[in-house]
Amino acid sequence: MIAETTETDNPTSPLNTLREALDDSPENLPLRLVYARRCEEAFAFNDAWIIYAGILEKHPGNPSAHLGMARTLFFQGRISEAEVRAQGLIEEHPKFAEGHLFLARVLCGEGENQGDLE
Repeated sequence: MIAETTETDNPTSPLNTLREALDDSPENLPLRLVYARRCEEAFAFNDAWIIYAGILEKHPGNPSAHLGMARTLFFQGRISEAEVRAQGLIEEHPKFAEGHLFLARVLCGEGENQGDLE
């Protein structure tokens, strides 16, 4: 049987490639956002949280980082906290469509109770 490895175990994975790029350009905001999102996709929620928190220290009004933190909470099952963060995001950035979409998904219980809708 072949042992399973995670993306972070593979030195040539996209996540590790992004991490190396961040080492070369640590202040690159778009790259940091892409890396944090990729961490989410790799289920590295603590890493994503740390990156988003670092972004918000320097750019407290960044809606993408606020949304990322809300998503990270949601994916960890901390639904109420994700909802509160998303509501705060929308209050601060009412035209940020991604925030509205995320909040709608949270309020509709996406991923939960789907059998109830059928």
